Amino acid sequence: GHGWADAHVAVDGGLMDRFDLVSAGNWKGDYMSCSQLWRQDIPNYFTYAQDFVLADNLFSSAETGSFPNHLFTVAAKSGPVEKEGWAVINSPPSSNAWGCDSPKDTLAQTMTIDGKMGFVYPCFTFPNLADEMQAAGVSWRFYAPSRSETGYVWSTLDAFSDIRNSGLWKTNVVSYSQFATDALKGNLPEVSWLVTTNPTSEHPSANTCSGENWSVEQINAIMQGPNWDSTAIFLVWDDFGGFYDHVPPPQIDAYGLGIRVPMLVISPYAVAGTVVHTQYELSSILKFIEDNWGLPPMSDHDKNANDPWDPSCTAGQCVFNFNQTPLPPVILKTRQCPPPGPVAILHPYIIPFGNVKVGSKLTKPMSLANEGTSPLSTIDIEVTKGAFTQTNNCPASLKPGSKCQIQITFTPTEKVRSASQVIVTDNDTAQPQFGVVNGTGQ
Repeated sequence: GHGWADAHVAVDGGLMDRFDLVSAGNWKGDYMSCSQLWRQDIPNYFTYAQDFVLADNLFSSAETGSFPNHLFTVAAKSGPVEKEGWAVINSPPSSNAWGCDSPKDTLAQTMTIDGKMGFVYPCFTFPNLADEMQAAGVSWRFYAPSRSETGYVWSTLDAFSDIRNSGLWKTNVVSYSQFATDALKGNLPEVSWLVTTNPTSEHPSANTCSGENWSVEQINAIMQGPNWDSTAIFLVWDDFGGFYDHVPPPQIDAYGLGIRVPMLVISPYAVAGTVVHTQYELSSILKFIEDNWGLPPMSDHDKNANDPWDPSCTAGQCVFNFNQTPLPPVILKTRQCPPPGPVAILHPYIIPFGNVKVGSKLTKPMSLANEGTSPLSTIDIEVTKGAFTQTNNCPASLKPGSKCQIQITFTPTEKVRSASQVIVTDNDTAQPQFGVVNGTGQ
């Protein structure tokens, strides 16, 4: 678990001692929240860190999960917090439609500066960096999965009406699979965002080897293309993924900072082999872009964040040296990953039922797919609370590339909000898989 509630449980006011209590942090005695990747698990990331820059003091901008932190990567905030406003603290339900594509009853959880909780439709009008670059004539593109792909929920500009509902959605928001081709041909814009699909995202329980290979392929394309000599790459992870970290996050406002995450800075002008301890957050990358192209800040986050492009940095703690002899490309080989075996994917993994009349029932579908290379077997499905039940047509063994259907039924018996987990156990080494369902009796 790595949403708002999980992160605050784990941090425990700065004691950093309750990661085992996050959702699925301790599964039948296996403390997955305390997993660690060693050098042999991520050798290419280690190579980038040794040959370029590792920032070891970067924190996610909000003490929560993906969606709010992705908003920080495009807008330096997750809501109009100025003038006693609100910020998004938890993701909206995930499905093939989200953001401005969402059904009208889709809601993301918000919180005001003084702690009042609320909900908002996840299609926003507050400014984002794409707007500023568009107005200033700075070319940009957002490379992301399409609506039919699992990583569509990370195509963050879908949550901004002036992008999603304009011609920019077709011209500037393009398939993530196009990035490497554009890089090799020298067709990248001045600023690019790049996100991927779930199998290569390193989002638990996705395979880290596959994710590292995907990163290497994209970076190799930049290094082998004609724009390497004028490029800065910021490789970051959007949140802590539920995993333990011992550094208490600085508290700069009601929402963050969040738990520490890695950042690699890869560029011909990176100071090779440097581990930089300067405090950064996701908005620091936006500040770098803003300073480079003379754009104004969008919030206190990017206004006050430390900029990786800092000419006053002390020796040994500089990210960039634009006077140095440019570093050559470091072309790395992808690795032969262990056979993935069965890979169980629940979709959607969050189902909101909305308001349902007490005494009636509503059923919604959830699918279980095997996206691996061998059969998914010993499948057991349960729902943890009585207001929700399930039936399914899942066979004893699910072939690679196939899926089965789970029907979740909500039958409220009282006028309260209910939530439950769908828990699937099987022979996927990353089991169990979790889904979330919620609804309110009316």
